[in-house]
Amino acid sequence: MSSGERDFIIPVIDDDEREEEYEEEVSVEQQLVEFRNRWKEELNLDTMKENEEQEKKKHEESTKEQKAEKLFLEGVAAERVGHLYDAISFYSQAIKLVPDIESKIQFQTGECSSEDENEETDTIGEDVDNIISTLNNMTIDNVKSHCEPECEQKETHISSLPVELLLYIFRWVVSDELDLRSLEQLSCVCHGFYVCSRDPELWRLSCQRVWGKTAWLTKEFPSWRDMFVRRPHLRFDGIYISKIQYYRFGEAGLDHFYKPFHLVEYYRYLRVFPDGHVIMLTTAEEPSIMVMKLRSKTTSFEGIQVGKYKMIGDLMTCVMQRENLKVYDNKMKRYRKCRSQDSNKNSYNQTFHMEFKVSGSIQRPNTRLEWRRYTVETHQRRSGRNTFGEIDINNTFPTMFFSRVKSYLAISSNPL
Repeated sequence: MSSGERDFIIPVIDDDEREEEYEEEVSVEQQLVEFRNRWKEELNLDTMKENEEQEKKKHEESTKEQKAEKLFLEGVAAERVGHLYDAISFYSQAIKLVPDIESKIQFQTGECSSEDENEETDTIGEDVDNIISTLNNMTIDNVKSHCEPECEQKETHISSLPVELLLYIFRWVVSDELDLRSLEQLSCVCHGFYVCSRDPELWRLSCQRVWGKTAWLTKEFPSWRDMFVRRPHLRFDGIYISKIQYYRFGEAGLDHFYKPFHLVEYYRYLRVFPDGHVIMLTTAEEPSIMVMKLRSKTTSFEGIQVGKYKMIGDLMTCVMQRENLKVYDNKMKRYRKCRSQDSNKNSYNQTFHMEFKVSGSIQRPNTRLEWRRYTVETHQRRSGRNTFGEIDINNTFPTMFFSRVKSYLAISSNPL
């Protein structure tokens, strides 16, 4: 056989070898099938475990919600009886379990029928424009039809009171301190309260208390409420505060090498009252300390300035005097030196004339007092001569900003 013929020899495969290869292929396929079956079983086990965990969580949540509902209802029952301490403990335990349990639970506060609960009010589904128009068309005469109890109850509902008595209660809400913010919050209770809070007489008395009895309606201010909301005025439910800072040179050391700087910081407080009184105090005390001390117009501090103010447009003019409340010992007044010191201190009297511009932003109107003028008038008692001094307000008299104090109007002493 030649070399060329040897290169083209075709190998011959026996039947035994073919069977072995076939058996190997079958074994591989079986392994794949078994692997797929085991994988499916594992997936099924995982899904079953997840389902079981979800069911456990749902069961725990449902039991937790049921327990919170039970605690909340026990708190309601305790509150009805008058056991407020127990009611608070039940409420706190229920809220710890489910924070929004009050919105989820449905409980009855009276003998309400299911039909009344399912009824919808006339205003539901109306557009905002229609609601505004219906509210504006309401008058005091039809308050009874818009202020009524939602559920039947044994106690007397406030809608049973005469309209005149309701308006008198609203005058107590406003009070002589002009707490119009509480009046606006009261108007959100129901349609009847909204109508009572828009009574023109309430807003007329408020406007005349701010601007005097000479205030009247104009084309610019067609209603008394519109005048009070849009016309610049001072706020009485807080205090105006400004913070002043400047640097001062300190005394040099003995070696004349170290020369310190001191940061001087103090506050100026100004509070106005509806009856025309105003007080102002300059001190280094923090607002958290001084705000409560300036609650009354009869507050007495050394160096406090008291006086009257008047609004002319958006300008506030003040005339104040400084109260000298320093007490001297009567036993020491027998000495000539002390008597001469007292006579020197009382030999003149100072009157402070100030002018501010009331301004603010759209969101917070009437919350800024900008200095316009500051003049000091000194009266010499011995000679009877008056001298005037103009104070530069550019550097040490920054704008005063309003800060609301809730406790100022927490109690009403007199009605509007």
